[in-house]
Amino acid sequence: MLDDNLNRGKLAKMIGAARFETAEELMNELEEPIQKNFFIDEERTAQKVHEDAKRADLHILDAISRLEILIVIGFKTVKDSPKLSDEDIQAFHKECKKLKSLYGVLLTETETHFYEYKKEGPAEIKEIQPFNYIDAEFEDHMTPQKYQDCRWAPSAADQAAPHV
Repeated sequence: MLDDNLNRGKLAKMIGAARFETAEELMNELEEPIQKNFFIDEERTAQKVHEDAKRADLHILDAISRLEILIVIGFKTVKDSPKLSDEDIQAFHKECKKLKSLYGVLLTETETHFYEYKKEGPAEIKEIQPFNYIDAEFEDHMTPQKYQDCRWAPSAADQAAPHV
């Protein structure tokens, strides 16, 4: 087991005995420790709150374009969901599929589920692998044109600058 993977034990240690009033509070508490665990900078994360589902999601973005969502981490509280229901899990899967994420983590302070999204649908897994592996997996599936568009396209400032 590598140090920069994400598993139930690490998440349990990050949360400890704390309980939170809202999913957003739980997400805000864990965002920095998750960034440190995966060795990612804060520009590679984005937050989304689902008021109706009482869930907050942390999106971990790709290294190249920072537009593609590689992992969705969904946060719910024990206060709102003492046990994650099938409805909670199905709503989370629907969101992950819509965003075309490779992986998902759905958790409360006391429960954690890891998922991998492949062609055959969501599959529960034991942990999320080190982020550099996920970046490489993502890059393997990028088309040459998409890679060129996001990596090498000159900015408007570069295009306007005189060439010497």
